[in-house]
Amino acid sequence: MKKAFEKSSCVILTAVIIALSISVFFTSYAETNTCTIQLSCSPVGHVYYGSDLLVVSTSGSLVADIGTEVTLTASPFEGYVFLYWINVENDRIVSFDVNYTFTVATYLKLQAVFYETSPGWHYITYLNTTNNIIRGMEQPINEAVEHVDYAPVKDGYTWTGNWTYTVEEIAISTDNLLVYPTFEKNAATYTVRTFLGIGGEMMTSETYEYCDKTTITAPDTFNGESFSYWAIIDEENLVNDIVSYYSTYEFYVTQSRDLTAVYGESVGDGNIIRMAGDNPDFVNNCVTVYTERSISLDYTVIQQGLLLTTNAIIARSEEDFVINESNPEIIKRTSNDTHNAGTYAVTKTNWSEQRMVGDQMFTVYPILYFRAYAVIKDGQGNTETIYSNFYVVNYYDEGGFMGDDVEDPFGN
Repeated sequence: MKKAFEKSSCVILTAVIIALSISVFFTSYAETNTCTIQLSCSPVGHVYYGSDLLVVSTSGSLVADIGTEVTLTASPFEGYVFLYWINVENDRIVSFDVNYTFTVATYLKLQAVFYETSPGWHYITYLNTTNNIIRGMEQPINEAVEHVDYAPVKDGYTWTGNWTYTVEEIAISTDNLLVYPTFEKNAATYTVRTFLGIGGEMMTSETYEYCDKTTITAPDTFNGESFSYWAIIDEENLVNDIVSYYSTYEFYVTQSRDLTAVYGESVGDGNIIRMAGDNPDFVNNCVTVYTERSISLDYTVIQQGLLLTTNAIIARSEEDFVINESNPEIIKRTSNDTHNAGTYAVTKTNWSEQRMVGDQMFTVYPILYFRAYAVIKDGQGNTETIYSNFYVVNYYDEGGFMGDDVEDPFGN
């Protein structure tokens, strides 16, 4: 049986853009302004960059300047059809078009996936809602085959147990199909309150369902001072966690929160990238973390995403916990959204491990370390990467045993 794409391991990290929307952040200026794009074809094919043939059969590469718009063209061999482009790091489909256009921001591993056609067969790809591949397989037409043995998860939703096609509909189709799970939103509500000035009166209090979009607006001036930023105020620790420098801020609700309009403070360069909380789901053995960004309109967002590691030593270093292709212990997940304001969520599935402690088996939830990033470009074409504060997911729950910091990398 011929295969277009063979998935070697289950997806354990899925990413979803859920909004248009650092108290402290770290800026990194790259020593080089170029990135390498590793290219491959599965099983075989051609990849062109303009008239240049980069992949003759299975692999090749392209070095391009950061901020450059690149268009790659996938060309199948005779007897094959093109299916899609995938980001090899997370088996996520990034385009269904033979011509894939993107802006170079960080290292990238792309694969053009083809399928060798034969009479009486078609190719079925099971995906989650963010186009991460669950499984791809060839099936005979007019023969019903059971759905994949996989229970997908989506933060804030419950899987219905169904897919967008029934096994009967898949069997009678002569097309190569994309099959997605269907979900229902959970019945949960969250409250967002806004306050005028630190310690000031409450302006609004509204209740929302998960992922509802809301817009908050602060007066331009208060007590004779100009608006500075929206912040989450930690009065106990005397910390202002800045959320946005925009007086009108639009975002999707993923948790309850109190936001304070702060006045008369320095606003810096107007760029914010921050970790914004997590939501553990022990029933489905996963955890979702959120990032938020609010970037000045003087900049263009080229790429934004999230870094993950289980290595505590790396996670505690601003210089080490950065985008680094050569370090396999730092996992990068990238959003497709390049709006200047927004929220990005990443879900790690298969979170727990079983470990023997003495003569007993315990469920262990490894400590996870996260850091958000954004690659931005100013009006003069200069690029820089900004990073959020570090964020730790560390839970003792469900009778689980929390072990020491683990230093073996995870990926998918």
